[in-house]
Amino acid sequence: MSSIRSLAIGSYSVEVHGGKGTSAGFLGSGEGGGGFTCCVSVPTKWRAGMSIAVTQYSVVDGKNVETTSTVPLPEYDADNSSTLSIHFLSSGEIRAFVTQYALGHPQYPLQGKDAEKPPIPSL
Repeated sequence: MSSIRSLAIGSYSVEVHGGKGTSAGFLGSGEGGGGFTCCVSVPTKWRAGMSIAVTQYSVVDGKNVETTSTVPLPEYDADNSSTLSIHFLSSGEIRAFVTQYALGHPQYPLQGKDAEKPPIPSL
């Protein structure tokens, strides 16, 4: 599975266990999406053990590859949350959380090197 880390994600879908799902568009290898996809609903009240299923669809050596990961959904406060954020990290790890903050905000749940976007190569 480690070879899939560096490949483009042709598309992906998200399903909140016990909630609704959605699918999203193409992410090239090493690219950040930074976009919004509608509509995933999460329960108003967080419950211990909540998780989401993230399915990635890629093409490897001309063959379709589908991988599904179960990702924990950390506790959130419905009064201070508005967006389900999904991050595909360069390590291959997937992180998800519900937040009202945008990437780069001091209170955004993803901080440090994982929150940095790679530099745009010069032409």
